[in-house]
Amino acid sequence: MESRKPIILKPYGSVSWERETFAPIAEVKGKESVHGQPLVEAVREASILLADVDITVSQDVVRAAAKLKGIVCFSTGLDYVDLAAATERGIYVTNVPDLATESVAEYTIGLALALVRKIPRAEMAARQGKWQTRGTFQGRELTGKTLGIIGLGRIGRALATKAKALGMGVIFYDPFVADATAGQIGLDRVDMDSLLATADVVSIHCPLNDETRGLIDHDKLRLMKPSSYLINVARGAIVKEDALYRALKHGWIAGGAVDVLENEPPDPSNPLLAFDELIITPHIAWNTLEARQRARQTVTQEVIRILQGEVPQNLVNRELLERGRTPGT
Repeated sequence: MESRKPIILKPYGSVSWERETFAPIAEVKGKESVHGQPLVEAVREASILLADVDITVSQDVVRAAAKLKGIVCFSTGLDYVDLAAATERGIYVTNVPDLATESVAEYTIGLALALVRKIPRAEMAARQGKWQTRGTFQGRELTGKTLGIIGLGRIGRALATKAKALGMGVIFYDPFVADATAGQIGLDRVDMDSLLATADVVSIHCPLNDETRGLIDHDKLRLMKPSSYLINVARGAIVKEDALYRALKHGWIAGGAVDVLENEPPDPSNPLLAFDELIITPHIAWNTLEARQRARQTVTQEVIRILQGEVPQNLVNRELLERGRTPGT
């Protein structure tokens, strides 16, 4: 018998919290209810699709979702959602803008410290009984060094504050930040090439879109100092992995840290996995207790608003309001 309640679909991960939270108002279906069928089929009866980087909400998925009112995302970035297709169908798309600002900024500082002090390599040596190799792990201080931030959104600004507290100089590149805003923040704006050539640590915090895909390529990495480090906690496709491989192999940079890759999880044959100079973590910069609590609270509120026929607070495709469109119209 068909459920009389609206259906919330989350086709990845656990749904125990979702079922407990939404039981009074909706039926929650998880990946075990999908039975291996493609998302394009599973979404047909759903009123709400809960989404994250674990899935791809393609144009085909959106067009197949005849009853869909909202795509409610647990993330800040939405590069895995075909936003244009959702807007065309009049489907609300929401995110969590303040999901992990402090979490990611703190993690970036942690990666910078791990890089310049060679912490992962030293820790591994200690575990392997190579205590006497400690003399080979001479590091550098971040104090007095220059941090270059690519993308001065919420996370970039939070990172700048923390880096300054460590005694670092901070420069940034972001063509979408107004001069007045840059002045209020008290940071020095530079062009991309100058940032790459000057910074001791380059950290990427821009969204993935047509303009930023492959932004850090062979030519850009060649501009960096041999003593500098590259950190990417944004999206893997912003950095061309073949170019990063060459940069590490030929010593164009001293090392790097990536929490994101073009393909996640990486293929075991990915040559980047072989470099001691590269720290790779499994997309966890956002993953703190506070961020999870924040995401759940926001998602809960947005789902309730949409199911009650209200406009969600964190609506991304706001052009729907300008057109007077609502889900199903």
